Amino acid sequence: MARTEWGAFTSRLWKYQWLRKSSPQISDDIRETWYDLSQGIMDVIIKLFVLSQIRAVVTGIERITPTLMRKVYQDELKPIHPMIDALKSGDVTKIARYSDLTIPDIDKKC
Repeated sequence: MARTEWGAFTSRLWKYQWLRKSSPQISDDIRETWYDLSQGIMDVIIKLFVLSQIRAVVTGIERITPTLMRKVYQDELKPIHPMIDALKSGDVTKIARYSDLTIPDIDKKC
């Protein structure tokens, strides 16, 4: 997994956590969830990572989980849901509704 661009990037970013109960290694489940929710868009990747850490501290769990990431995405990133859904669909017509969106060149499969 870490041999792909996505794998290498997420492994590197994962090291910048400041949570007390964080795992030193990112799991494939978290990596897949992260891609699913961000579709490889850098701004979304970073925001989701930071917001997930904040939520982990506030709730006291002090670690990022796929469930936590999905909850943060649902609660905090609602405005981008239609755009992410369009990218997930792969439907050119849906993607075209958002003229500034392109399908990222980053590896889609982990």
